[in-house]
Amino acid sequence: MRFFIFDIKPKCPLKRISSLLKIYLEIEKELRNVVDEKLDEYSTAKEDYQRQLLLPAIERAAGNSLRKIEDDRKFEIKLGERIKEYGNIYYKVAYKYKLPTMRIVPFLLRLITDSK
Repeated sequence: MRFFIFDIKPKCPLKRISSLLKIYLEIEKELRNVVDEKLDEYSTAKEDYQRQLLLPAIERAAGNSLRKIEDDRKFEIKLGERIKEYGNIYYKVAYKYKLPTMRIVPFLLRLITDSK
């Protein structure tokens, strides 16, 4: 039996997504990573982040976007700017597409527990 392998690459759907939405998705990915680390009993994320989730995720996504910068001083300056920018983008995209954010989690939890 013969098999033919073609070098066919599927069209990446992320190429059509705007850069703002890509940033939102990167923050959401890091948010999931932070939550997973907090659930890991051997991780120091609980002590490092206490009750925070979104800010560390935004910091990580912003830091990841600056990984090519070698100079620590330039990195710190750019990181502060990028964190503000990414925070604004996160909420802008969430508002535009009517996506849930961390701000409504306590409200949703109250609804769930009150309905029982």
